Amino acid sequence: MTYPPLEPYTYSAPHHTGAAPEVFSPPHETPPQPPPRPMVFWNVLLFVLTGFTTLAAGWYNAFRFLFQEEMAETFKPETLPVALLSYFIAISPYLLRGLLSPIVWLNGVLFSFSILLILGCHELGHYLTCRRYGVDATLPYFLPFPSIVGTMGAFIRIRSPIPTRKILFDIGVAGPIAGFVVAVPIAFLGLAQSTVIRTADTGSIMVFGEPLVMAWMRSVLFGPLPADSVLFIHPMAFAGWFGFLATAFNLLPVGQLDGGHMLYACMGNAYRWVGRAVFVVALVLSLWWPGWLLWCVIFALMGFRHPRVQYSEEPLDGRRLLVACFGLAMLVLTFIPVPVWFVE
Repeated sequence: MTYPPLEPYTYSAPHHTGAAPEVFSPPHETPPQPPPRPMVFWNVLLFVLTGFTTLAAGWYNAFRFLFQEEMAETFKPETLPVALLSYFIAISPYLLRGLLSPIVWLNGVLFSFSILLILGCHELGHYLTCRRYGVDATLPYFLPFPSIVGTMGAFIRIRSPIPTRKILFDIGVAGPIAGFVVAVPIAFLGLAQSTVIRTADTGSIMVFGEPLVMAWMRSVLFGPLPADSVLFIHPMAFAGWFGFLATAFNLLPVGQLDGGHMLYACMGNAYRWVGRAVFVVALVLSLWWPGWLLWCVIFALMGFRHPRVQYSEEPLDGRRLLVACFGLAMLVLTFIPVPVWFVE
C-alpha cells in the first residue's frame, strides 16, 4: 500500500497580531519508488524451450497418427524387428517422409499450440486474479520435458500473503476454469479428426483412458465403437486429453494444488482429512496405474496442511459455494483413474 506525499500546511499563531502566517513543511522525504520491473528472462526462456519440446512431441504424435495404418499394413506385428536399432532402420523411409511432410509438421504445430494455450490460460487465470487482488505473483513458468507430451506443465509463484479465504478461493479456481474452457473445444475439434482402428491390425498399442467429458464427445461423434476397435486420436485431441488430465490433477483437494486451495477456503483446517483420504485412494489406484505412486510421493512432500490466510474468519458467500460445486463437477468430468494402459 502506498500513501500520497504530505503537502505543506499553514499554522497561524493566534496571539501574534499582524504577524504573517508561518509556513511549515515536513522534512524532505524521498518520493516512493516504483516497484522493480519483473525479471522475465527465465519465463521467456522456459516458454521457448517448452515450445520446442512440445513441437517435437507434436511431430511424433502427428507422424504416428498419419502413418500408423500404412505402417501396420507393411509391418505386421510379428514381423517387426525387436532390436531398437533394427526397428528404426526398418521404419526409416517413413521417418524421412514424416520429416519432409508439411502435413505432419502442421499437425505438430497444432499440438504444440494447443498444449501451450491450455497451460497458458490455466496459469494466466491464476496470475490475472492475483493482479486483480493485489497479490504479488510471478508470470507463468513452463516446464519443458522430452516426452510424448513435451512438458511437465506450468506454474506461478505467489510471493505475498493471501489476505482472505475469498481471495484464496478465487485465485485457486480461476486457473482450472480457464484451462477447462479452452481444452473443451480443442478436444472436440481433435476428436472430430480422429479415426477408428482395429486393434488386431496394430499389435501392442498405448491406450489413453477417457475422462467422462471426452467419452461424451466420442459418443456424439462416433457412437458405440466395435469391441475389437479403439479410437486413434488426432494430436489436437491428445492435447485436449492432456489438458483434462492436468485439470483433474490440479483439482485434487490436497496441499498446495488448486483443489487444496479451494477446499481450504471452503472448509478451513478440516480439509486436511479430505487430503489424507485422497492419498489413500491414490495408493489403491496405483495397483492399476503405477503413476499414482509418484503422486503419492508428491502429496507426502506437500503435506496435508495449508498455510493460513491473514483473515480466515470470513466464510465464503453463496456465489462462491456454487462455483465450488462447478469445480467439483469439473473434477468428476476430467478425472481419469487409469490414464494409460497397453492393448496387445
